[in-house]
Amino acid sequence: MSDDAPRSPSARGPAWQRAIDFGVDVSLLEENLRLTPEQRLAHLLAMQRRFDAIHGTARARPPEGSTHAPAVERPGVRVSRTRPRSSPC
Repeated sequence: MSDDAPRSPSARGPAWQRAIDFGVDVSLLEENLRLTPEQRLAHLLAMQRRFDAIHGTARARPPEGSTHAPAVERPGVRVSRTRPRSSPC
């Protein structure tokens, strides 16, 4: 979408209007669709940092060259470090 003017619900299609008629509040969707993908990612990362700060769940960075992130242990949550056994069936 090249211009910054919001599109009318009818310009977004009948499914959009049905969602509004059903009671879906599309205002946040419309607000986010006005942002570039880079801006949406920046907002997501900022929200993740706030969540982690509030809940004390800052994520450990994976070791350099690792293909997966390490398990994050949280109080009261048991983290299995082995693969679950496959079913004999």
